[in-house]
Amino acid sequence: CSNNTTTIGDNKYDTSYSPSKDFANVATQMSVLQEASKDRDLSNANCIENPPGSDQFECTGDITVFKGEALHCDKKIGGFSDCCSDKGWGLNTGLDDCSTEEQKLGYGREAKRCHYVGRYCSEKAGKWCVKYSQSYCCFVSKLGRIFQEQGRPQLSIDWGEERTPNCQGFKISEFDNINMEIMDFSEFINDAMKMPDDDLEDKENKASQSLENYINKMTGEP
Repeated sequence: CSNNTTTIGDNKYDTSYSPSKDFANVATQMSVLQEASKDRDLSNANCIENPPGSDQFECTGDITVFKGEALHCDKKIGGFSDCCSDKGWGLNTGLDDCSTEEQKLGYGREAKRCHYVGRYCSEKAGKWCVKYSQSYCCFVSKLGRIFQEQGRPQLSIDWGEERTPNCQGFKISEFDNINMEIMDFSEFINDAMKMPDDDLEDKENKASQSLENYINKMTGEP
């Protein structure tokens, strides 16, 4: 990569080395904002495109980002049926008998998009538990899951109960109050660093402009 710095607001980041730690932080913030601009829940908001055809929206009400979906799976005692497996999905390994929800969860776990909430007894025979269930919050992307896991402690938001997971998204006001500088994105960065050098250099050159565009798109600013 060429010797230069990338400026975002009042902050300057050294991107002289590839892969540089500073650039990794810039690229991660860019990716978070990119994902947030796409992964929005507008079900509780009233949005109007203004002007028409501009892809710019003015919204009132609650907009949330990185909302998850509560998914459950079952594991019967004795190993006769384990639909909570985290591997083997799509390989015809006897998991085809699992429900649609369990298959969806299985693929989500393989893609590292799901957060484990807890385990509970879902079926008893007398006083004995014969079936245990596990609950998860699954997100649209791996980065969404990482951001949720790192952001919730800052806002004191828990994951709910085993039977009733809390997979809510972040309101824009909550999202703005999350400090990304203290978040551990090493899992995402390690994946990003596997990209070819040409891709990294291209991302570096576009990082500042992309961040500004994504922020404006999220907030509706021109």
